[in-house]
Order: sequence, then C-alpha cells, then structure tokens
Amino acid sequence: MLVPSLSAFVKIVAVSALVGLVALQIAGIRVSSRFQEATTAVKFFRVLAVVVAALLLAPAAAAKAAAVVSPASLVGVVVALQSGS
Repeated sequence: MLVPSLSAFVKIVAVSALVGLVALQIAGIRVSSRFQEATTAVKFFRVLAVVVAALLLAPAAAAKAAAVVSPASLVGVVVALQSGS
C-alpha cells in the first residue's frame, strides 16, 4: 500500500473514485473529453519532468559517452527511418 496510514479508508476511496467516474460519464462527452485531455497533459508533464531531471542529473561521464556517435549508429537510424515509409 502506498500510504499505510490510510488502509482503513480503502473502500471509501474506491467507492469515491467509482462515483466520481460515473458522475464524469453522466456529465457528458464534452466534460469527459476535457477531463481526459487534462489528465493526459498531467501525465505528459510528469514524464517530461523525469526526462529533464535525468538529463540534468546525469553524470558528466555518461554525457561524454553519449556525445560520441559512431557512423554505424547513424546508418542504423537512417535505415530504420527509411524502412518505416
């Protein structure tokens, strides 16, 4: 369990989440669509934050190793891009 101190409230939280989702569906397609767009934006920014943190907190040695690009790897990228179309 993520928050052990709330273990007594598992059923209450589950029922509340279910009631909230049912209310969202009853509210209509436009409201549900906006809710989905908002939650997708939140997920996007969370992933973006992880990527930015990984890039900023990466050790300098890993950054130097990543900067070295061999011609063989570039050929692989070109072949992969051409095979997709």
